[in-house]
Amino acid sequence: MRGAARSLLCLPPSLAAAFAAAGALGRVAPELQQRAGPPLFLAVVLLCAGAGGAAWGRALGGRALGAALGYGLTAPLALWGLTAAESALLMRAQECATFPMHVVFGVLFASATLVVVLGAVLGLARDARLAVRCAAAGALAFVLVDVAMDLAGWRVGGPNAEARLTMLVVLGVGLMAATVVAGGLAGRALGAAAQPRSSATSSRAPASGTPAAQSAAARPQSAPSTLPVPLYAPHAQTPGRASSSTGSPLSE
Repeated sequence: MRGAARSLLCLPPSLAAAFAAAGALGRVAPELQQRAGPPLFLAVVLLCAGAGGAAWGRALGGRALGAALGYGLTAPLALWGLTAAESALLMRAQECATFPMHVVFGVLFASATLVVVLGAVLGLARDARLAVRCAAAGALAFVLVDVAMDLAGWRVGGPNAEARLTMLVVLGVGLMAATVVAGGLAGRALGAAAQPRSSATSSRAPASGTPAAQSAAARPQSAPSTLPVPLYAPHAQTPGRASSSTGSPLSE
């Protein structure tokens, strides 16, 4: 659960900060936003998502730089893909082609969730299997939330959907569910991988109460190889030779 909670604290707020920063930039410098267009918005998303990914990587004990790159790059890529898909659907709508809006919403955003989680976890842990597992679980969680809310009357594109902000509500709840599921799986995997390393490190040094530590403490210390030399030695004697007199230095 710690991985899920830390993922919620790091990842969704970074995207919210990106949208808030882009809106503030548009109000402060509207001419710059008009000239730069979508690339400026995607750059803001990249910076904010990268910062959130780095914080997420540190919080879960993974690769902070890899998480920053993975989440920071896939988040604007997913937004660009969603924008391109929306433009293509609008062009098809002008040709009198109709698509169920709630189905299109579920497919597009579940696919975007899959891509973002895949890139973020791959950068975090550098484990392809874990990344695929987390991405599939996160996308499935989003789909389940979308279907459940649709059955509960919150259908995207349905009656009174615009007044209730149905798309934003379903999107927010679905993304939080995907973050909880994928972040929980990633945090659990990283925690399980860290336990063998810590146990191996602790097993190298015997504990204070173990027989090995007690025997090491009871083992007598070896005597020093050299005897200390006295600071004042008037007459040094060589081995095998006794002094000629024990009285005055002038024995004669």
